[in-house]
Amino acid sequence: LNVEQQIPGGLPFKVYAGYAKAGGLGTGALFVVTLVVAQAARNVSEWWFAAWSEDEYGMSPRDYALIEAGLILGMTIVAVVRSTLYARFTVAATTQLHADMFRAVLRSPMSFFESTPLGAIINRFAKDLDYSDDLLPRASYDFIQLVAVALGALGLLIFAIPWFAIVVAVFSVGFGALLRHFLPTARQLKRLEGVTRAPSQQLFHATLSGLATIRAF
Repeated sequence: LNVEQQIPGGLPFKVYAGYAKAGGLGTGALFVVTLVVAQAARNVSEWWFAAWSEDEYGMSPRDYALIEAGLILGMTIVAVVRSTLYARFTVAATTQLHADMFRAVLRSPMSFFESTPLGAIINRFAKDLDYSDDLLPRASYDFIQLVAVALGALGLLIFAIPWFAIVVAVFSVGFGALLRHFLPTARQLKRLEGVTRAPSQQLFHATLSGLATIRAF
């Protein structure tokens, strides 16, 4: 039987490109547009609230409040559209990935099943697809949203205080150094978990298959 191998290093770009293609490039592009629009509306809303507090345009409080309410309503609508698009994108991606994997397994020769542990196949269709169906969409959406909020906040700060860009650059270098040490360790731990999960599933399946023989003894 073939032993599962751990691929060293980070994921190649073709993996991300394949996931984006499976989800639909059009849906992904619309999601990016709504993400930018939502963040721009958020920044404008914060700027308008600051202008309202200083009465920068000499308008009545009612007019300031109506414009702020319109911005908040627009942000809410765009946020709902953005979430819907991302849900459609991730569902389409994981559905396509499952279909491609299932089709590849069905068309595999008998030598594949003779040399590949059954636990490895079950692991791909069980835990790995569970990550793709549940954990990956939630984690990636939160990550993208937090990055957009952080970039928008930093953009406002740099626009108001230009020299703050130096502080951002210094912290970016330090954060990048931390990532270079953290990501390889976290990545290998996840891969080790995936590789060690397959033998236990193989043993469990073999035990169920031979349950009658075990009971006989």
